[in-house]
Amino acid sequence: MTDYDTIKKMANHSMVLAAYEKFNSLRVSEYPDMNYFGLNFLNGKISSVKFYFSIYRRINAGDVEAFLPTADDFMKYYHLWESSKVRTGSHTGCAFSVKFKGDEEPEVGFHYRLIENSESFRLVGQPKTLPFSIDELGTRPGINYEYGPRGRVIRRRYYYLERQVHKDYVAQRFCWPFASSCRLCELTEFGDRAKVIFWTPDYIKKYLDRPDPFDENARSVISRLNNEYGLVNAMDGFYEENGTVSSYFFNTIGPKTGNINEGKRNFHMDTLKLFLK
Repeated sequence: MTDYDTIKKMANHSMVLAAYEKFNSLRVSEYPDMNYFGLNFLNGKISSVKFYFSIYRRINAGDVEAFLPTADDFMKYYHLWESSKVRTGSHTGCAFSVKFKGDEEPEVGFHYRLIENSESFRLVGQPKTLPFSIDELGTRPGINYEYGPRGRVIRRRYYYLERQVHKDYVAQRFCWPFASSCRLCELTEFGDRAKVIFWTPDYIKKYLDRPDPFDENARSVISRLNNEYGLVNAMDGFYEENGTVSSYFFNTIGPKTGNINEGKRNFHMDTLKLFLK
């Protein structure tokens, strides 16, 4: 099965199609939205395919239950989330996900960033793998829950590192000097483990010429998605322990200038449509 066949098969799974249908039903003209996908690679092969549906307007618990098996965890934090009529690098919406990992049934989940205040810090919790407290970071924390087969639930804490001292720390810890010059580092903790994504959403030379953590096989998959389907992969990352590397793909419209998260041209960004039957 080719890389395109793998993505297309997962994109047409009933759970992805149901999420896509609900996502489209929630679209309104005043608020941006987008769907996109990510690929994890291990030893040059696609190890997981992840679809995201990001909404910027407020929704209710009934809407949430169309994406998730329960709205309880989602609603616990939702009063600390703000809607936005502008998509920016610091406000990427409320994202629902469907993730395929190996041969198991897909996991579903959600992720969003909370406002920056003491209640948000308390609910998300202090980072366990960073030498900084949550209030030192100067950014909004994020929360993520994923629901897998046999009732498995995973809670992840998200921290966004924008200050130079914090990015320099990530560069040293992950042995990736480019972290010091990327726009921000998104560090995710689950248990005592962590992964990091290096945000490079701006089409400027230092980001376009950035180093990547991929081997030749993974790089060929990414190049095909870039060249044949016009997709932009604006963020790369990797897990700290097992060698898994990742990238995220967006179907942007028009000249490849500016920022994938900003501008009217890509107000409603639809990536999944490229892979539907």
